[in-house]
Amino acid sequence: MKEHLTYCKQCFLLATLRRKYVLLALLLAIPAIVYLYNPTITIQYSAKTHGRPCKLHELDPWDKTLTQYLKNPQPIQCASKFSLLFVDEKGYLQYNKSAMLEYSLTSLKCVYHLIHRVDGDNEIRLDDGIPFEPPVFVNNRLFRVLCRNEESETVYDFVHLNVMWNDSQEKQQKIGYESDSELSILYFGLDSASRSHALRKLPKSYKYLKETLRAYDFRGYMKVGLNSFPNIIPLLTGEEHYKYHMENILRVYLDEMPFIWKEPPIENYATFHSEDRPDISTMNYLKSGFKKAPVDYYFRPFGLAMSQINPVIMEPLGESTWYCYGNKDHFLLQIDYLKRYLTKYSKRLKFSFLWNNQIGHENFISLGRGDQPLYEFLQWMKSNGHLERSVLIVGSDHGFRLGGASTTYVGRIENNMPFLMVYIPEKLKLKYPWLQRNLEYNTKKLTSPFDVHATMLDVINGRFRETFSENVYNSRTSRSLFSKIPKGRTCADAGIPAQYCTCYDSTSVSISHPVVVNLAKFGVQHLNSMLQKYHNICRELTLHNITEAKVMYIAEGDSDNSHIDRKPGFFKRLLGNTETDESGRYVIMLYTKPNNGLIEIMIDYQKHAADGFENKMAVIGDPVRINIYGNQSHCINDSVLRQYCLCFDVDISHL
Repeated sequence: MKEHLTYCKQCFLLATLRRKYVLLALLLAIPAIVYLYNPTITIQYSAKTHGRPCKLHELDPWDKTLTQYLKNPQPIQCASKFSLLFVDEKGYLQYNKSAMLEYSLTSLKCVYHLIHRVDGDNEIRLDDGIPFEPPVFVNNRLFRVLCRNEESETVYDFVHLNVMWNDSQEKQQKIGYESDSELSILYFGLDSASRSHALRKLPKSYKYLKETLRAYDFRGYMKVGLNSFPNIIPLLTGEEHYKYHMENILRVYLDEMPFIWKEPPIENYATFHSEDRPDISTMNYLKSGFKKAPVDYYFRPFGLAMSQINPVIMEPLGESTWYCYGNKDHFLLQIDYLKRYLTKYSKRLKFSFLWNNQIGHENFISLGRGDQPLYEFLQWMKSNGHLERSVLIVGSDHGFRLGGASTTYVGRIENNMPFLMVYIPEKLKLKYPWLQRNLEYNTKKLTSPFDVHATMLDVINGRFRETFSENVYNSRTSRSLFSKIPKGRTCADAGIPAQYCTCYDSTSVSISHPVVVNLAKFGVQHLNSMLQKYHNICRELTLHNITEAKVMYIAEGDSDNSHIDRKPGFFKRLLGNTETDESGRYVIMLYTKPNNGLIEIMIDYQKHAADGFENKMAVIGDPVRINIYGNQSHCINDSVLRQYCLCFDVDISHL
């Protein structure tokens, strides 16, 4: 009996041991089977990265690679003259008595010319001059004032605004009043300001927003397009910019696009749109702009008038520049226009969208000139009660894009991560306590302009409910900043194209590696294929050199920061495969000639593709030019291809 029990016990032990070995064999075999029978495991690179949860990187605004670019801008010096006339807060055109005394003027003969917008965004018309004696209320939003002294010399020629003039009395009667649940929206935009650059160059404004107003600082806010238009369109319409290719390519008017100021609730708001630099303004650069004025208070006619009427104060002051109109700073003119609008509609429902190009667009360090004016404006709004029932958004479209710091790796990452801060009234926080929790939570999550649009829709519709979805999708999903954003959100879910998604680690690769060299050559071929339709006016490009190469991941293990020459894994070696697989997503910086273009190109590379092709390459998105190209591409109007085109008639001896 004991022998039988011993024999059974041995059988049981042997059976248990066999089961363990079988289980181990199965565990070892599964990866090999997957490797042998699932050839698509290493080729879905776009889905793998774009569909991965975002890993936000905390950027150092003072990174040592940026040191040489972190200088302080020189202050703007506009003409040191005193305006002879001004429009007071009630809309009356008055003499500046101090200036009259300063210039020893006793009497003037003055006329004003009403200025009208004519059939679109590109033309204005001046009426005949009307003589006047101040004070006088000018019945028009925009007018030119021309004055002569006793010797009939022109001593004053200037463009003025009268915000108090109402174009439509019927519209004035429709404008509703703010309440604890019916709020105004005030958007203040600065071109080319990354979050890091705002920390560097807008320290007073940032501190006031953060500490005094307790605004929310969105560290994971990313751009969704190359320049202003593809980032502002999602913010103002909730749609991708490429859905409006007719407006962009065929120069169709933008009136039919679903801008937020066309939403039904906005009918009861006083609407405002102000953008400087009429030569490069978002809705007009290489586009037709609007046929009808899109909002109640539209700054563009003022900008056109300033660019066409040269100011005179006792002497000619020259043409309007990027920064000054005579003795007036353009940024301060914009802010003054907004302040007068806010004052007129105090406690009434308002939707305002201000966009300034002057401060940040042309120069990397010039953003610093905007700090004091913005800081003082924020203080003014708070002290005058304009933030009691308003949502304030201070933001940008992207970082600095061309030249300087943008040629560094850190600068290029900053370019993809614009500034965004959001303020909501204290009364709203008390009424809906989850808003504060959710907004604070979302500051550390991936966000995009689509989410800002969804948030503004919630404000104008009075939607402040607490909602949360854990689902993450493979296509763009607009998410209000008032609702919790899923932890696993991806760039695909946020509507951020792969080439602007900075969620993933990368590792440097030798610029002489054969794969990198071949990818660079392929990238230049791709540029030439893009330019093919302009081959008769744009020069063919060739590869000059490679300056930098990084790989976001490789096929083996599909893990971040894996080295390109990493040896095959255990199971591949077990099956006799000792060949390295350099497949992955590469980001390459290269120079092309003869245009001296510094280009960043993202390329997916598959060494052994599932469809049988070897060394398969695919460019992801549009390559991005990093350095300034001036008038190299003046012969074409395509907003993307202008980056690469070198017109045949451009002298290349100095390039």
